[in-house]
Amino acid sequence: MLLTLDSGRGALVAVESVTGQRQKLWQAPGGDVFLKGLAVVDNIVYIGVSPLAERSMRADPGLDCQLAAFHLIEERLLWIRKAAILEQGEALWDATEQRRSNAYLKGRAQNTQRYKPGTQEVLLMFSDKQGGAIYRFPYYDRLKKALEPLLEQVLGRSDMGKILRLHLARVLPGSLIHIHRDQGGYVERGHRIHVPLQADPSTLAFLSCPTARPHAIPAAVTASEALQLGCLPLQIEEGLVFEINNAVAHLVHNDGNMSRIHLIVDVAEHALPPARALEPGQQCAYRRDTIVC
Repeated sequence: MLLTLDSGRGALVAVESVTGQRQKLWQAPGGDVFLKGLAVVDNIVYIGVSPLAERSMRADPGLDCQLAAFHLIEERLLWIRKAAILEQGEALWDATEQRRSNAYLKGRAQNTQRYKPGTQEVLLMFSDKQGGAIYRFPYYDRLKKALEPLLEQVLGRSDMGKILRLHLARVLPGSLIHIHRDQGGYVERGHRIHVPLQADPSTLAFLSCPTARPHAIPAAVTASEALQLGCLPLQIEEGLVFEINNAVAHLVHNDGNMSRIHLIVDVAEHALPPARALEPGQQCAYRRDTIVC
């Protein structure tokens, strides 16, 4: 049996591989919807559901999109809902609100402004520079129900206790993350994994430059220029998880009209001490390579 989407009619369809006979398994409610993206994990089909729109508008982040889960064995819909992280709205990214309801880490603004202007982040777990002490931010608990099932699928249950850093990163339209490489003990101890939650692969460029020294390439180099200098493009699609060596020079250029949102995980190979929970509004700061709260 093959599974396919009758996207324009909003239906999940099974096709008998020998006879070609079709069976409609599920019909999206309400009509006037478009189905896009199909993945099967442990006999559960995950399908993206968006309002019917012109092709040029289907990547519009303003559309009221949902995710549906259908059980193949039981032949029933388990749930249909908005993506829990994306539906948080602008308040999630507001720096002033984060200082009040999340915790705040001083000492990162200058580095962000230098290398990542036009980007925003939400810290969920964060280590000191050496990766020895881990801190859990209040927004982790706020997003826990959405985060942990996703992390378990990406890492596996046995590696959930090996997270060094975890944060959401948004690259605004037209923004360029300048070529740079991450440094510190946490980089040497960990593996950097990206989970694209919102991205337009036609206008987003993520390049790794394994043969380049960051300062040998102009900081404001664009993606097209970097390709001419030996940098390599990575395939970026929503839901396509990938690992990158962040000790190697890399850059990101969002040349489209939609923000790029990634969940970024740094995971160690060995178990880590339990993370220290921070309180809403608590302030921390770097003291050399350590964090003091």
